[in-house]
Amino acid sequence: MVDQRGKREGRDGSRIRLTSDVVFKIVVTRQESLAFLKFIISAFAPELGVERITLVKAQSLEEIKEEFRKEVELDSNDIPPLFPYVSMKTVDVHCSLSTGEHVIVEMQASPMHGDSMFRGFFNLVYRDVYLIGRLFGNQDVPMLMSLGERRHAAMRRVLLINVCDFTLFDDIDSFVNTAYLSLKNGYVVSRALGMTFVELPKVDGLRGKPPADFKDAEALALFLRYAGEGDDRNLINGLSSRFEEIAMADKILQEIITGPDGKDISEIISGREKSMIDAYFMIQGAFEAGEARGEARGEARGEARGEAKERARVVQGLLARGVSADVI
Repeated sequence: MVDQRGKREGRDGSRIRLTSDVVFKIVVTRQESLAFLKFIISAFAPELGVERITLVKAQSLEEIKEEFRKEVELDSNDIPPLFPYVSMKTVDVHCSLSTGEHVIVEMQASPMHGDSMFRGFFNLVYRDVYLIGRLFGNQDVPMLMSLGERRHAAMRRVLLINVCDFTLFDDIDSFVNTAYLSLKNGYVVSRALGMTFVELPKVDGLRGKPPADFKDAEALALFLRYAGEGDDRNLINGLSSRFEEIAMADKILQEIITGPDGKDISEIISGREKSMIDAYFMIQGAFEAGEARGEARGEARGEARGEAKERARVVQGLLARGVSADVI
């Protein structure tokens, strides 16, 4: 599933890696992973000044496994795949900060941008706007605040961090980019709604850098991209020796890989990968069939219009020569 805008290297679809949203959710939504989640938000969105975070929805390993199993089962039906899942219930991580602000963190393993996968049906930006817009509008705040402030004045910022295992913006060198509501000249009108895009492939060139020289975001991006089965242990161990949050997350990940749930998780990952591929070809085939029908109808209509115009031209010529309408 590679296209001109979403460039992703081939990987074993059943491997337990952090770039799988299944594994990412299992690792990051544990209570003992709060320090790692805080590290993710602080590294990729330092402007938030994170002090304390709270998971809005903590799930057990069994609950997460069952959630993804059901998703694969639904994807196997002859319905537009994944359409029901664009909701707050199925985001990878949703947490609130001590300031009242909300942060969603999503692991995006498949390209969903522009004319790429599903031709925009799963356009990543539109999905983000939908999620953060819903969350922003549904905040539980009083209708009237003190000092005459109205409800909208009490709304808190919502930021969605997309960790992408593919490249979105070829013409931008930085691997962490955040978009807010702004004018065409770049002036930021509001930071109430934000989308951050972390493009993991852009840090590949940093692998030979000494761990002591890594910035937080660089180290974290490398860990997220390469941690898991078959990883480069020298790289991961080097990162773990420098960053205790990474060491903690790697410990949890290794326990999952070697533990009794590893086989179940691999099967879920493999099933999701297959369902995504099937979904892609199903929708791609539907688009191509629709285009073919549309082209055929367009040609038929064009021919009919051409014939009608030709008949009208002949009639007008005959009338101009004095031939009566009855004869024509």
